[in-house]
Amino acid sequence: QAMTIMWSETSPVLVPDLEMLRGWTRERLLDTMDRFKSQPSLAVRQAGLWSVLALSGQDEADQIWRGLALPRNGAVDFLSVIMPMVVLSNMHYISKVTFLFSICDFNGSGLIKRSEFYIGLRAIFKGLMRFFPDAGKPTPEMLEAATDEVFKKIDVDHSGELELEEIVTFGYRSKGLRHMLSPFPCTDNRQYEELAHFSGTNRRR
Repeated sequence: QAMTIMWSETSPVLVPDLEMLRGWTRERLLDTMDRFKSQPSLAVRQAGLWSVLALSGQDEADQIWRGLALPRNGAVDFLSVIMPMVVLSNMHYISKVTFLFSICDFNGSGLIKRSEFYIGLRAIFKGLMRFFPDAGKPTPEMLEAATDEVFKKIDVDHSGELELEEIVTFGYRSKGLRHMLSPFPCTDNRQYEELAHFSGTNRRR
């Protein structure tokens, strides 16, 4: 229900100042995650965001910060920025799913624990509500219930951890997840069902 409420009554209208964060390529997002991995914490200030996103100048940094409705001296959880960017990216649907999984795999084990899954899901919705302030807003209770329900659906072997194969299978079958990503079509039809590795190596865009 949390996945479908976002676009249930309104077509998503992106904050104009965040338009430059739409339609990024897989390679550009990989480079961004490489840079983010070198940051000391999940929270970044404006200068850190400028560096991680490799923006062209102060004007772009100011524009994005303004679009996120953040105080000049504040900070933002970068997961709530990068995960909506993946949703809005030019990647194929299933490539978005595996990229999101890879971000939530904080220790690179190839598995996602329940706590990591909740952090990731919360970051997606928190970020989407910043990018699309007029969209439906799931309540904390709805989000927690959705986390429990979806985790149990994906964790078919009841191991208490989610494997990539389980995520990919869920991605292909989930109507709710498809609905959440459906307003953002792509032109890049490459399908990546494997983990995205964030190595710190720059890639061609």
